[in-house]
Amino acid sequence: MGTKIGRFIPISLLGVVLALAAALGWVDYLSIDYFQSQRVEIVSLVESHYFLSIFLFILLYVVTTALSIPAALILTIIGGYLFGAFGGAIYSITGASIGACILFGAARTAFGAILKPKVGSIVETMQAELTENAFFYLIFLRLIPAFPFFVVNLAPAFLNIKFSVFSLATIIGMVPGGVIYALIGSGLGQVLEMNGNFSYTSALDGELLAGLFGLAILSLFPVFYRRKKKKYD
Repeated sequence: MGTKIGRFIPISLLGVVLALAAALGWVDYLSIDYFQSQRVEIVSLVESHYFLSIFLFILLYVVTTALSIPAALILTIIGGYLFGAFGGAIYSITGASIGACILFGAARTAFGAILKPKVGSIVETMQAELTENAFFYLIFLRLIPAFPFFVVNLAPAFLNIKFSVFSLATIIGMVPGGVIYALIGSGLGQVLEMNGNFSYTSALDGELLAGLFGLAILSLFPVFYRRKKKKYD
């Protein structure tokens, strides 16, 4: 009986997420342009209600991830700007992980029949690697966006990957990207505050440079992976 009830928890959570998104109209505001136009007000809100802002940011990240809205990069950069590199990374990874796990769990219920057509034949492409070494392949897919984010959340559920493997690999795999984009967001704060006094020298502060350098390193991963795979094939 408990198992049957447990199967309905993810789909119930997804229903709550849908209701929140519809009620609050969050999707319309997920853009850098909107953030920049409302930056002063948002920063003031964060300063006045810091812990509430953290909760709302994580909740927004959960909603967008569970609904497969492609806003992770934008939100992580904004998180870095609002909460600093460390806080932005932690809160982004937390929200993304919870949202991914909700979607994974929903795919294991009857709701999976609706979600499965969205991934189509991509599941077959991923099947061999996921079956052979699910944990490390999932980490790789989190590091390198070889497939859309929502596909990486759904495909493992359809291939009967254990929840513990999926959740742990998701958290670990999201750390590098989360830190890098939060660093960029934190560094961009100085750029946004320059107004008419912009200069490239002052804009490229330590955090922004660190984020851009990390992004460059991350972009080389597919090259190393293909070379290694070719070597052992």
